[in-house]
This record gives sequence, C-alpha cells and structure tokens, in this order.
Amino acid sequence: MSKWIPAQFTNIDVDEVMVKLNVKFKNCKSDSDLKDIESVVTFCGGKILESALRESTDLGYMTILINQETFWQKFKYTIAHDDMTELDD
Repeated sequence: MSKWIPAQFTNIDVDEVMVKLNVKFKNCKSDSDLKDIESVVTFCGGKILESALRESTDLGYMTILINQETFWQKFKYTIAHDDMTELDD
C-alpha cells in the first residue's frame, strides 16, 4: 500500500516526518527522575519541547518531537517506556 502525499510535499521523505506527542510518565518523584527520562528520550532521538513534574502525583509530563519509526525502535526497550502511562496526540 503506498502512502498518498500532496504534490507540494513530494520532496519530503515520509520516514523523516516528525510527530509531536504529549506523554505522561509514572514513578517520576523528583527532578532527577524527570532528567533521567529526558535523557532516555533524547538518546532515542526525541526532542524535548516541554517537561514538568507533578510531585503530588509522582507524574512527569513531556511534550516531545519524534520520528515515529526510529524513536519507538529504541525507546520500547527502555525502562522509561515501561513507566509511560499515557500518550496523547
């Protein structure tokens, strides 16, 4: 099955299109926990646009920019992936 791409975007490599996601991580109790998750996201090819910690609920929130295919290939094997609780577009 081929992917349909509007004519004005034919110079774009579909595999290189970046996607913006809002994600939530459990077990994020401190700034150092949040920094550790940020490091994993960055190592896997993601770009952190925003991050915040809600200590009262032990949740970390991030808005990230990723390449869908390459990011998930690496990220799915990390501990941070196990702590991801929600994924919103």
